[in-house]
Amino acid sequence: MVGLIVAVIFSAAMSSTSGEINSLSAVTVIDIYRRHVKPDASDRHYLVASRIATIFWGCFAMVFAQYGRNFGALIQAVNVIGSLFYGGLLGVFVLAFFFRGVGANGAFFGVLAGEAAIFAANLFTNISFLWYNVIGCLVVIAVGVAVSKVFDRSDRNEPFEIKKRC
Repeated sequence: MVGLIVAVIFSAAMSSTSGEINSLSAVTVIDIYRRHVKPDASDRHYLVASRIATIFWGCFAMVFAQYGRNFGALIQAVNVIGSLFYGGLLGVFVLAFFFRGVGANGAFFGVLAGEAAIFAANLFTNISFLWYNVIGCLVVIAVGVAVSKVFDRSDRNEPFEIKKRC
């Protein structure tokens, strides 16, 4: 019975890891490689690219796991690493929901500036990682609004134009 329980635990762990690596490979090949690098390749080419991406993400996970043991408690490690990116994501959602005049240029450069501010706060200050979310969100909003005022000078008041059929 104990052996069966251990086998079930290993099976669940391997299934989760396999699903994670497979989804990372699919996103890499379909959303990045196929769209931006080689859009008109054969299915066989994408299959080979997917296998290479799977190997890459598997190696990346193993290397990260080697350094992961130095992070301490797992929940804190997840929160510290997540805080490097959550503020930028939150800022983009705030821009999308509450700032109508902000366009794609503003959001893009806002996220770049927000992530730069988060990583600068991480590297050069001793503030708690929980503040990275606030810093990133505020920088994304400020830069996004400023860039949109300068570069997104279209005369649209609505985020999407709705054309009526006559």
